[in-house]
Formats: sequence, C-alpha cells, structure tokens
Amino acid sequence: MAETIVFVPKRKVSGYIGAGGDALANMVKHLGDSLTIPGETPDFLTRERSKIKYLQVTDVFRLPFGADKFDTLNSSTWIVERGLPFVPAGEIFFSPIVGSTVYVIDQAQNFQKYNLATDTYTALTGPNRDGGNFSSINCYRTLALSPNGTKLACPSNATTAPSGTFKTSGGQRIEIYNIGGDSWSESTTLPQIDGAVFGLARSVVWENEDTLWVWAVRQNGSASGWQGKCIKYIISTDTFTVYTNKTEHAEGEDNWGRGGAAQKNDNTIVYMGGIGTGGTDRDSNNEYVKYTIATDTYTTVANDDAIFAHAYDRDKLWYINDTNEQMGYIDISDDSENDNQVAANPARTAGFSDHFGVKDDLAGVLSKVA
Repeated sequence: MAETIVFVPKRKVSGYIGAGGDALANMVKHLGDSLTIPGETPDFLTRERSKIKYLQVTDVFRLPFGADKFDTLNSSTWIVERGLPFVPAGEIFFSPIVGSTVYVIDQAQNFQKYNLATDTYTALTGPNRDGGNFSSINCYRTLALSPNGTKLACPSNATTAPSGTFKTSGGQRIEIYNIGGDSWSESTTLPQIDGAVFGLARSVVWENEDTLWVWAVRQNGSASGWQGKCIKYIISTDTFTVYTNKTEHAEGEDNWGRGGAAQKNDNTIVYMGGIGTGGTDRDSNNEYVKYTIATDTYTTVANDDAIFAHAYDRDKLWYINDTNEQMGYIDISDDSENDNQVAANPARTAGFSDHFGVKDDLAGVLSKVA
C-alpha cells in the first residue's frame, strides 16, 4: 500500500479549511481587526477596517501553503495530502520544507519532489545506491538540506551485520544530491571507527557547504554493536576524519540514532536524537547525545516522555510526546524541551518513531502516515 503524507499549516483561523459556514469570514475579520497603519489616527483605522467585509465559503476551501498568520501549530488541523505516486520500499523520509517544496525518498531509489501549493509530485533522478529496502531497516535516510539550500545529503548503500546478537545496520556511504543539476554523487565507504570495526551512517548534519558531520554506528555483529561516533566528512576531498572517543552510553542499549541530527550555530557541538535506555519498544528511544568537537567528548541527555523522530532541522531535535502523541523539539540553542508544539496527528499510526518534514520557521510540518 502506498504511503500517505499529511501537512499541518501554522496559524490558521479555526474552520478556515473546511466546507461551508463562515470559515473564510473568520480569517477576513481577523485581518480587519488586526489592521494597523503607523502614524494614522484611531478614527482612520476604524474606517479602513470597515472596508474588509465578511465572506462565506460555500465549498471546500484549501488554505494556500504559506498563509501563516492566524493560529498556532498545536491547535491546527492536519490535512491529508496526495498519496505517493509510487509504492515505497521500506520507509519514506523527508527533507525540510522550503517554500512549498519538500523532497521525499524511500529505502530504495525512489526520489520525488512534492509541491504543497499545487499538490503535485515530480519524479527526480534517484540516488546511485539504495537504502537497504526491507533488509536494512535501520538505514535512516532523512534528507539534510545544506545551509544555502542547494544540496541534500543522506546515508546510502545500506548493509546489515550478517550475524550475531548486535546486527547493526546503516549506510556504508553518504550520497549528496545537487538540486540544481538533479544529480547525485557519493562518498567513499565509511572508514573503520573503532579498531577494525567499520562505521555505518545513521544521520548527517551540515556544518557548511563542504562539511558534514556523520553519526556512525559500529558495524559489529557479535557484541557492543550499539555504540558509535560522530565523524567528519569533507565533500571536496572525499575524506572522513575519525576521532578517538565513542558514545558513552551503555553497550547493552538497544537503540542508537533513531532520530535527527543538529549542530549549534557556532559549530561547537553536534547533536543526535534517538538513543535507547534498554528494550526495543518506543519508550526506549528517549535520549539524545551531544558531541563536543573541541574535547572529543559525548554527553547523553534523557527526555522521559520523548520518542525521537526522523527529521532534519539544523537547530532542533524533534520528538513525539509519548503521553499525548503531540510533537515537540529540543531547541539546541539552550537545550530546552519544548513539548506540545504540534497537535497530535489522528491519522498517524503510533509507531516506534515518526518521520517529519519541517519548515525552519515552524510554519508547517509534514508527517508520514503508516
């Protein structure tokens, strides 16, 4: 069955999207009530406001994407968007939303651009390698957008450790998509990150147009698989730099990197969401890791009600609140927890984690519906 995605816009008047009634009138009244013109007298403003008349919606009215001045995300209504024009292999992952555009990829080589304003998909050149299809379930392919908005990056060329207690999986390479040229390039394979143990990519974050930080789990089928490192990748020279230390959480934890990646604006600390506290259920995905570059040290932080999600937002780590299914985020500027920022999505299957596409200004969120 094809996946469906849904979108929730920011700041709309209640009832603005819907059939019948005075939904549009509410929006127009809000505009009139809010009208201000610097330097004008109250009497003048009253006359100007009176020129904005009530309108009535007599059929289904769809909010144009980007009309974002009326309400907050946690009281908005989710809208079901057009279903995917392909049957995805494995899971689907999103890029951030830029303007009206979001990119969608699966764990094979299906890659499309979706325009929220026109409700249309455009098939694009697929990546050189796949994301594991169904065989490598933990090759997460959240699409990270470069700072100037010209490139996307994600893990690719997935594999799974062939045997053993800890059958870790992830991407053996990073692939880079050139948006203007509709073309992909790929990295060399990830290096050994802990003795003879190779790394597998789980998520990436851009430092600048030529530098990515890659969260790489240890590929180890026999023991201690659920540990890893944050390593640096330079695109222009196709080189990885591996540092000494690895993540500090207990070796027996079952989850590693089931979430997004982020980096402080001063580029001093890199973040990764989705570390487990033991067990395999969704309650065991409630921690995130901070990597301090200068000291090569890791710190793990717990958020008891969080289920960290797959989303790229360079200054936030997104999660679902396990108690009410609303969405929130860690603001990495101050490590604050911001719960209940987006209304619960009633169409979403309550799974282990979720897959989001978000606008950087919090004007909208996309969510996968299983």
